[in-house]
Amino acid sequence: MKPLKQGIIVSSSDLRPSLMSILKGLEEAGLLKKVVTTIAVDPDGVFGRFLKLSCRLLPWRLTRGIERRFLPVFLKGKVKAFYFAELIRLFANRIGAALLAHNIWLWAELRFDRKVARRYAGIYECVYGMEHSSLETFKKQKKSGGLCILRQVVPHGRITSEVINREIVKFPEYDCLYYRIFPKDQARSLARKEAEYRLADLIVANSDFVRESFLEAGFPADKIVSIPTGCPSVAKVLANAGSGQEPLNFLFAGTLSLRKGLPYLVKAWNLFKPGKAARLWLAGGNDLKSVNFNDPQAGIYQLGALNHKELKIRYAQADVFVLPTLLEGLAHVLLEALAAGLPVITTRESGCGDLVEQGKNGILVKSASAEALADAMRWCLENRRELRSFGERSALKARAWTVEDSNYAHLELVKRFLKDRLAI
Repeated sequence: MKPLKQGIIVSSSDLRPSLMSILKGLEEAGLLKKVVTTIAVDPDGVFGRFLKLSCRLLPWRLTRGIERRFLPVFLKGKVKAFYFAELIRLFANRIGAALLAHNIWLWAELRFDRKVARRYAGIYECVYGMEHSSLETFKKQKKSGGLCILRQVVPHGRITSEVINREIVKFPEYDCLYYRIFPKDQARSLARKEAEYRLADLIVANSDFVRESFLEAGFPADKIVSIPTGCPSVAKVLANAGSGQEPLNFLFAGTLSLRKGLPYLVKAWNLFKPGKAARLWLAGGNDLKSVNFNDPQAGIYQLGALNHKELKIRYAQADVFVLPTLLEGLAHVLLEALAAGLPVITTRESGCGDLVEQGKNGILVKSASAEALADAMRWCLENRRELRSFGERSALKARAWTVEDSNYAHLELVKRFLKDRLAI
């Protein structure tokens, strides 16, 4: 068997912000040898300069996916991109062919895994992959005597299936293509994920909630480690958080979907019935096209998908952030809300861990309970003077666990893992 080279190769079909920060830590430690992804653009190249110019001229909603594809300086010379299948998937999404887009996504995801396995697995000592896109890569890496790390940003696949199946049955009127496809595809998807879980030598969860889901599924405690995602920089001017005499603004941010608990939020608002004393802002794209959540008479305002700048303005204007999610790894919008200095109403399923403390900087409610959610919102309205101190404690929480803190903990974990398993 050919000896493996020192270092780590990272395989991910997209380069989301939370992964970018991890890559930076690995690069600074001299561990990162190669990153394999789908579409990645050098912003200083001819094509990159053309795209940057396009982003200035076109509306944000047409360009929001482009800027995420630009490579930072520290990754220059480290990235291999497989464009073809991802471009086809993006085109299918753009023309609105949802069922076709799903089938193309699956084809593209599996194709990406096979190409990474064929060209890059079994070269370096360790492969760092993502759920659902790493099975063939992990198989070849293990066959070559190498190590596999799996980055896990959602709970164990079995729990995900149980929750979504339950909600589809409870709310058939909340129709969307994904929930029609999901029951038919879940057996295949779960089998693939389970195989990846078994092949991984280490699973790095982005919250304690994700880790607990694997422990409940019978995984050994030393195989699954939690490194929560860090909070962004705290805002210079904290959110409104109960100040003034205007109606209390409750802000939800995220995709309007069953998984995020939208049916329970709407029902809770109708139980709450604040009249003119409060408003509910819903910021995010709507997965549930059959449902119009906008109801100004009831105080519900559907804002649509907001860019980062627009969302920051809403955080600043809000009094309470509310996220009744049924299933998350660790919701990034929750971290942004903490950094904005907002009191938080959420569930333990948000992955918040000790970032939200009951009665200190927020209220933890039972998931899938409109009654508990309505009671929490009512408490905020009746005790708005306490919201400012809640928000200040949220900002303290954000300062105490930053992106830099998370990256450092992640890097130390990976270094210890390699030292223990490779005796280096």
